Order: sequence, then structure tokens, then C-alpha cells
Amino acid sequence: MQDQQITLINSTYGPEQAREVLCSLLNDKIRFLNHQILSTFERFGSDTSHLKKRLTEIKTERDQLVSQLKALSNDEYLLEIDCQINIKVTTPEMA
Repeated sequence: MQDQQITLINSTYGPEQAREVLCSLLNDKIRFLNHQILSTFERFGSDTSHLKKRLTEIKTERDQLVSQLKALSNDEYLLEIDCQINIKVTTPEMA
């Protein structure tokens, strides 16, 4: 597999639509991390503190984003959102 870039979002939204799109992505990541924490702990009994820390960070970022977007809750504002996913193939030794 070669390195790859995927354009996930490249559009302009009103504040409410932007909130829906971004919260949907963040909520999916939160669900994924919750699943990883439970699975890792149940299967291996491993330390999941790094996953829990990241989960807390994302929840905080989501809450801040929602607050900021509520302040723009009228139709005179547009938000340009550009979200790229960069995939780089490495080995554990390179990470």
C-alpha cells in the first residue's frame, strides 16, 4: 500500500450543519475509543489510560466546538471545512 490522502470534507456549511457534520465525526471517534477501551481491558487486562486520555480530549474539543458554533447560530455565517486524512505506511520500528 502506498501513502494516501483522502478528502473527507471539503465544503461550506451554516453553523447548524457544521455542528451536525463535525459532531457526527467526533461522536463516531468517541464510540470507537469507548469500544477499544472496553475490548482492550476485557481481552488483555491492559492499561487503557492513553485511550481514556484521548477520549477525554476529544470530548472536551467537541464540547468547545459546540459552544463556539452556538455563538454563530444565525444564518449570516458560513464555515468552510476542509478535512484531509493522510495515511502513511510505516513499520513499528519507524513509529
